[in-house]
Amino acid sequence: VHILVTSRPEEDIKSCFEAWASAEEIVPLQSRLVADDVSAYIRKKVEQMDRWQTELDIQALIATALSEHADGM
Repeated sequence: VHILVTSRPEEDIKSCFEAWASAEEIVPLQSRLVADDVSAYIRKKVEQMDRWQTELDIQALIATALSEHADGM
């Protein structure tokens, strides 16, 4: 059985994981490493929003706001 568990790196959550998983099994995902992927996904989804198809400036504002607040998630 393979299990994937994801979470924000909160100290209480990390300590629970460390109780049943070895250090080699815990793979931290750093938000700066996935920020480009998250931003690309957001841009694509915003481009597909029917309401803002002709409003490129609004699309950019939406994508920027979502990307800045995504914090890699």
